[in-house]
Amino acid sequence: MSLRRLILLIPFLAVLFGPVTRAELEIGGVDDGVPMPAFLPPEERGAGFVPGERLEFHGGWGIFSDIAKIIVTTGEGVEENQGVFHIVSLASTKGIIRAIYPADTRTDTLLDPRAWTLLSSRLVGRSGKDDNKSLTQIDYENGVVRHNDEIKTEASYVQPLPMSPVLDYMSAVFQMRGLPLQPGSTFPIFVQGGGKFYFVHVDVTGIEEIKTALGRVSCFILKPRMDKPTGIFARGGGVTLWITNDPHRLPIRADVNLGFGTARLRLDRYEPPEGEARGKSR
Repeated sequence: MSLRRLILLIPFLAVLFGPVTRAELEIGGVDDGVPMPAFLPPEERGAGFVPGERLEFHGGWGIFSDIAKIIVTTGEGVEENQGVFHIVSLASTKGIIRAIYPADTRTDTLLDPRAWTLLSSRLVGRSGKDDNKSLTQIDYENGVVRHNDEIKTEASYVQPLPMSPVLDYMSAVFQMRGLPLQPGSTFPIFVQGGGKFYFVHVDVTGIEEIKTALGRVSCFILKPRMDKPTGIFARGGGVTLWITNDPHRLPIRADVNLGFGTARLRLDRYEPPEGEARGKSR
């Protein structure tokens, strides 16, 4: 895996679902012999989307413990006369890695707060020597996904949307935190990224107390899996996500086993809509 690919994967957790290369109609992770479970109603799927939050993370891999900074903020707004929930994700490389590979990107995710499904995802910025400027939009009326890449125009596409509700990578993490988590429970999530679709089961495997930048906290342990593994799942890799067992339900830690090492994401600071911030900025 190239340095460029690794650095981009850590901030956006795209390694959860494998490499993205081109538009495909096939849904990854699905075994035709296994029926898909029903999604929870919107009021339960939307519990993790809280406006006015700010979360600061750092990413690492192997001996490099602090190679990227990720800041995520949430809010509400109006786009084209429709109310939206807005997630902004800012990611940049740090330290010696930045000297080798400077990267600064911004992803804007808009969701429908009635159905808690993705409306659009915009990526802008620069990664190494490459500029990024693309927009993915979900047209529910016509049942299609439209992706426009202004830099790599050959990567643009229009293709059918196979099912809904659908999320992108970051909104999938926000949905996970608000689910009615209990050890032994399982929840389905449908994700779209770069023209590929993935159907993932999220298993709650237990509760563990861990040391974090916010102190020692009790956490639910979540492990995504696929009926028919693809991407890193097919190569012996996997993902573990820790979400705090408290009213905030913070995604405080993520480990992504790549088979040759583990990519790490850690929450350093959390600023709630009201009240005092926890942790400290790096």
